[in-house]
Amino acid sequence: MALESNDPITVVETFYDALYAPDVEMANQLLHTESPAPMYTAEAVSSFEKFDHVLEEVVLAEESDSGAIVEFTLVLSGTDGVVRRNETVLEVRLEGNDWKVWEMRR
Repeated sequence: MALESNDPITVVETFYDALYAPDVEMANQLLHTESPAPMYTAEAVSSFEKFDHVLEEVVLAEESDSGAIVEFTLVLSGTDGVVRRNETVLEVRLEGNDWKVWEMRR
């Protein structure tokens, strides 16, 4: 898995693609090194494989020189046929010249 471009929306989309692949190495590479969020382990994301995921209505809600807020709806479809929709707000921050995931706000 590779990051196609260095912008907040692409970083968030690639981060979720990595989590649900699962590609723990890529997901952790996209986490800011000073993020309060814990690093992911194979065990932590092993259950994610049961779900198909889609990010809908992805919007760059705010952007400053050092941070951005990306809002979207995370749609998870389980093997049991259940569909879950979560309104999600994710903060990303610059680390050097690269956008990285900081933390989920909700």
